[in-house]
Amino acid sequence: MAFALVQGASGGQNTALGTATGTLPAPATTGNLLIGVLGSDAYATAGAPSGWTESTGCRQETFLGAYLWWKVAAGGETGFAKALSPNGTYAWAVAEYSGNAASPYDISAGQKAQSSLATYTTPDITPTAGDRLIVASVGGSHGTTVFTDLTTWLNSFTRQQVGISSITNAHDIIGLADLLVTASGSTAYSSGATYAPSSAESRTGITI
Repeated sequence: MAFALVQGASGGQNTALGTATGTLPAPATTGNLLIGVLGSDAYATAGAPSGWTESTGCRQETFLGAYLWWKVAAGGETGFAKALSPNGTYAWAVAEYSGNAASPYDISAGQKAQSSLATYTTPDITPTAGDRLIVASVGGSHGTTVFTDLTTWLNSFTRQQVGISSITNAHDIIGLADLLVTASGSTAYSSGATYAPSSAESRTGITI
């Protein structure tokens, strides 16, 4: 069975809260793969949301706290919830995929930069051979610029969801894109995106 995007959603929270949430349009189907990403001016507390997994490199903290979590749905999940410390505003995105194995994780990596630039890339990963779903997440923050989108995703990745939070002194953006490949076991993959309308002051990238 081939990988397929079932549903996705994104958004932003402009009032500081103690818990960040990302919500699917409809409850998840048993056995499907869920991916959640979060970008906040506060940091998420240690570990993944209950029932989710935080893999290698999937926590990047600079001016922006950026996170990627995944889980295989038990059925009926409506998204994720994760405590922030301190309270914070945030941007989020979540997606559900079918066609995954019961134990879908292969490899992941993340990186960050605390400098101003209009683009950022995700780190290379080299998945094992076979049909693979590769997800890339790019995040950014800026003290004064209001973001409108993440554009020009690199290396044939398809933009799926972008969440934006815009509040004075804490403008955050987080997005995810995906690529379906038949991996050779020796080819590396990464992506990246351009911040619209201008640079981010801190930038994050995760590939899984």
